Amino acid sequence: MKYRIYCEPRPWPRTMGNGTRRFSPAWYSDLKAEIRNQMSKHKTVERFSGKFLQLYITVFVQKPVTTRCAYPSRGDVDNYAKAVMDALQRDKKDHESVRYWLFNDDRYVQALYVAKQWSSEPGYLIEAVGLEGLDR
Repeated sequence: MKYRIYCEPRPWPRTMGNGTRRFSPAWYSDLKAEIRNQMSKHKTVERFSGKFLQLYITVFVQKPVTTRCAYPSRGDVDNYAKAVMDALQRDKKDHESVRYWLFNDDRYVQALYVAKQWSSEPGYLIEAVGLEGLDR
């Protein structure tokens, strides 16, 4: 099943300096909340509880007027995927998470495919595919 999320995607910031631990920026919680909010509005959300899956994420980035690049170059694809994976993971402390989660834990994601492209409508396209025969 595919899910289209309309929001401004942002990559997780790079670790600078000596790589010390840092806390999530304020916008990161807002982005995850927006992804969860839009997921909860889908009529059906397929759950992969205890199942292994492949996750396909397409990141749609608004093209700046001044760029000549054919594809978005800012932000690593894995950093864009982090917010999506964190947002779609089940939160056992949050009873409202039943409305949006796709998988119990991101350790069940066996393959992750991420692409980014220009679009006039920024956001994400998310597709999760279960891996048959690899259930826990």
